Amino acid sequence: GTGGEGSVFRKAGTAVKIYTDPGKMSADGMVDKVQILAGFSHPYIVAPRGLALGARGAPVGFWMDCADGEPLPRTFTNAYRARAGFGDQQARTAAGRMLDAVRYAHSRGAVMVDANSMNWLLAVAGGDPEPRALDADAWKIGRWPAKVIMPSVRDSFLGCKALPLWF
Repeated sequence: GTGGEGSVFRKAGTAVKIYTDPGKMSADGMVDKVQILAGFSHPYIVAPRGLALGARGAPVGFWMDCADGEPLPRTFTNAYRARAGFGDQQARTAAGRMLDAVRYAHSRGAVMVDANSMNWLLAVAGGDPEPRALDADAWKIGRWPAKVIMPSVRDSFLGCKALPLWF
């Protein structure tokens, strides 16, 4: 898939994000940020695991474990809920697990500034929903501010005097 900052490629159980701007890794200090995020270990967070190097050995992105699931908005539809057997109890479980992921990120000093619905996947295997937080490289942590944020989230966030509960 391709997004605002790069493209993600999948091979077996590994995904690689390659930034569109080859200079991003050095200009934004992303090598250090990826190394910090690689220390995150939570079952519901898809964090970088290491650097992806280009043909000349320069960092061009990072690799991570693959995550399977449905984009979160798709799980809101009646058709999906009926097909997957996804009822209210599963929705409560998924929401609680998403909160666990947010709490973990916060405990490590990260703020999921763009935790919009497209940055979550939901896998429902055997009726047990497991969320996956995506786009960890965009999170605010340490000296790295939030630079990429979905316009609808930016409008809501910047218009608030107090931070919403999920921040």
